[in-house]
Amino acid sequence: MQKNVMQTINWLLGRENNSALSPRTPTFNVGSPLALATDRITVTLAQANAGYTLLPALAGVRYDILDYSILVNGNFATVTDYKIQDTADTPINVVTLAVAALSDGAFLVPGTANTTLGAGYGGPLTMGKGVRIVKNGSAGTGGTSLVISLRYKIVGG
Repeated sequence: MQKNVMQTINWLLGRENNSALSPRTPTFNVGSPLALATDRITVTLAQANAGYTLLPALAGVRYDILDYSILVNGNFATVTDYKIQDTADTPINVVTLAVAALSDGAFLVPGTANTTLGAGYGGPLTMGKGVRIVKNGSAGTGGTSLVISLRYKIVGG
């Protein structure tokens, strides 16, 4: 196994067969994933009500949300729902979280009752835009925070 790892490293460095060092430069085609990542962000009630950026906008790349989980702290009330979406003028929704899903200790994943997946779940979000959580309807009350884990890829444009 170690020999295979060393062969791969040497190939990447351009040193197969003891040749002179001539590193290979990785390139990405349009639409190629640049990175896979998982972030966990705690969003307070006040932040969720105001609208909070979960992932910043990056020029020349887009996010593809592959999975999420959300731990609810406190019993949320009065808000119609919260949406996780991109920051475009016409946003693409990843998921809508109805207030009925936002009870203390709830662990929300795709398919959980009172959550609705949008076109942005598993699909491309808008190039050069970030990802945020926003409220729909009246400001939420009662809840303390949402601990949001996002698994995503960053894709070059």
